[in-house]
Amino acid sequence: MFSSLLKNRRSSTVFRLTVVYTLLFVATSLILFGLGYIQLLLTITNKDHQIVSEKIKSYTTIAEGSGIASLVEELKRTQAQNERTGFFVRVAEPQGKVLSLTLPQGWNPMPPQLSRQPLPFVEGEWVTLKHPQVTRALSPRDSLVIAGRLLRDGTILQVGYSTHVRRVYLESYQGIFLFIIGPIILFGIMVGTFVARRALKPVHDLTLATKSVRSGRMDARVPLGETDDELRELAQQFNAMLDWIATLMNGMREALDNVAHDLRTPLTRMRASIEAAMQAEADTDRLREALLDCAEESQQIMNMLTTLMDISEAETGVMQLNVKPVNVGDLIASIYDLYLYSAEEKGLTLETTVPPDLRVDADAGRLRQALSNLVDNAVKYTPEGGRIMVEAWDDADTVRITVRDSGPGIPETEIPRIFDRLYRGDKSRSQRGLGLGLCLVKAIAEAHGGTIEVWNAPEGGAVFTFSLPRELRAKE
Repeated sequence: MFSSLLKNRRSSTVFRLTVVYTLLFVATSLILFGLGYIQLLLTITNKDHQIVSEKIKSYTTIAEGSGIASLVEELKRTQAQNERTGFFVRVAEPQGKVLSLTLPQGWNPMPPQLSRQPLPFVEGEWVTLKHPQVTRALSPRDSLVIAGRLLRDGTILQVGYSTHVRRVYLESYQGIFLFIIGPIILFGIMVGTFVARRALKPVHDLTLATKSVRSGRMDARVPLGETDDELRELAQQFNAMLDWIATLMNGMREALDNVAHDLRTPLTRMRASIEAAMQAEADTDRLREALLDCAEESQQIMNMLTTLMDISEAETGVMQLNVKPVNVGDLIASIYDLYLYSAEEKGLTLETTVPPDLRVDADAGRLRQALSNLVDNAVKYTPEGGRIMVEAWDDADTVRITVRDSGPGIPETEIPRIFDRLYRGDKSRSQRGLGLGLCLVKAIAEAHGGTIEVWNAPEGGAVFTFSLPRELRAKE
């Protein structure tokens, strides 16, 4: 069980990010320590060289100003101090005879290696010697840094400095690092965990929201963080998608309710016709009338389903359009002839205004279907004695067709919804219809790359403007 839990932890993104952040933090600390160690070493080494150089200059001044004997006397006087502070001083004649020798504490007696080692006597040359033995006063890391100078009379002056102080400083620095490396690693784990969890919090919130949606809570949303980054944009897009899905589901639920409501009427009529025919005597005319009623009602159902399929094809971009140049004037004239009798029967005036030779690339059948729906609605809802005007004009690269009536108009609260599927306003309930006409008009307009707009004219009546681009490439 523990191994399974550990395996799950290792496979989690938070764990992996924590390890990465911790390793980066510890590696950065090690690099900074290494750089600090190198800088400290260089600083102390330069300081040692500077101390040795100053000693050589000081002794050179005495030797060249007062003579070698005065230098030897000065070295005897300061021998104890030099031994205590870690200085090596050697003055020798050109033939090699040693006139004065001072060794740091722990280096006395002088190791044979030091006597056999050719020491520098030219300024700028440096030699580092280690003591061959480890004593109570010496560490294997202690050494002598030696430089020399050839005086004017040929005397060799050599001065060295013990690295004991340097070693103490460096070991103290290392000890401090070893003491704090544990807290550094612990702090790195804490920082890594915090950063990983904070970085993945939007993903965690997204996971929780997804689980809530899967459990049926469509109101679940991802909290938006305070930072304006890619994860916030992802959360915004996910919330927008959930809003869109919720809208679609509400629309589907409402559409199903409306379909059930609108299908109930023709189905009830069909059943009533069948039952009436069955209860009556076997009269051929009565049976034929019942069959005709059933055929009419079934045709209405077929029209509803066909229209719904057309709308779905248009909205999903799979509607097949037979795009050809269409003479808008001829198309509107055919619609005028189709509805003229209905308009005159109701006492309406139907007029058209179309520029000559106005053409547009479109599917003539679909365009006629859309405009016929608009004119049909205008004839239905315009009261007796009213006027219906169909106008078309060229607006730059767009052809606009307007259907204007003198009816009561559309309530402002219903305008945003009249293009929804199966939506029928209160006034339209008194008229027989499917509630799909305007939705199909919008779908056909968008399938052609156009738009449909509606508003109420100031003088009264509704105005529908159907806009299409003049040139449309046919779908392959």
